[in-house]
Parts: sequence; structure tokens; C-alpha cells
Amino acid sequence: VGVVAAEARTGRLLIDHNGRRKFVPASNQKILVTATAMSLLGPDHRFRTEVWATGAVDDGSLDGDLVLVGSGDPSLSDRFWDSGTHALEALADSVRASGLTYVAGSAFVDASAWDSTTVGPTWEVEDLRYSYGSTGGAFAMDEGRVEAVVSSGPGVGDTAAV
Repeated sequence: VGVVAAEARTGRLLIDHNGRRKFVPASNQKILVTATAMSLLGPDHRFRTEVWATGAVDDGSLDGDLVLVGSGDPSLSDRFWDSGTHALEALADSVRASGLTYVAGSAFVDASAWDSTTVGPTWEVEDLRYSYGSTGGAFAMDEGRVEAVVSSGPGVGDTAAV
């Protein structure tokens, strides 16, 4: 935690705790971002994660690729679903409900709607290992966090399972 406070009229320093350390903007920054988003987008704005097909669809089969197009949707998260995976399952259910049952190609994510710079130049590298240091983007699930479970093999030197 860091804080610097100075008297507005004189500039006299009142407190300086870790004032020269670099931090990822946290709670106070969220107030600014939320106010700006509400002002620009409005309270009824809904982010859309679109699904596109790159080829023709015939009798439920896509002769091409399926593309998830990210728009910065923050609801692909365990804050709104049991997990971000469940949000993807809901998208898959919507695709299935539209009549698409087979994809001959691959599935891709298009995150080009946002700048590809995801880590700020002033962020402390050691903060990136914590959930509050995760990066954002046009397509991020579970606030950009990835959890991995590594289990040891049965014996010393055996391969671990991830």
C-alpha cells in the first residue's frame, strides 16, 4: 500500500508511505473508471460477446471457423457465473440454439477491439502474480486470472499432472 498526501495550498507533505513505489491503480481508480463508463456508455449499456462464422452454414454445419469477438465484457467471470467457463458454455448453448451443431474449422478468439498493451509501464512486475495484478483486454475471463493445479506423480522424479 502506498499513499502520498500534501496540503493543497502550500504543497507541504502530510504523509508519504511508499510514495516512490509503483502500484497498479486500485480502488480509487475504479471510481474514476466507473464514473467515466457510466457517463460515456450509460447505465443500460450491455457488453456483447459476439460469435461469428467465417464460412457458410448448411444444415447445422459450418464450413469454416467460429470466432468469439471480445468487447471487454466483464461478465465472463466467476462474479456473475459459477466460473468464466460457465459463461462460455452459455455462449455455446446460444450457438447450438441457433441451429449450429458442427464446426469443420477451428474456434478462435478475436481480442483486437482493444489495444494489445495489457501491462502498464509503471506496474510492479511482482504484482502480476496476484489476482489484483491481472491484465485486461477485449476478451478476458475471470478477471484475467488463470488458476492451475499441479499434482505430484506417484514417485520421486515422476511427471507431475497439471
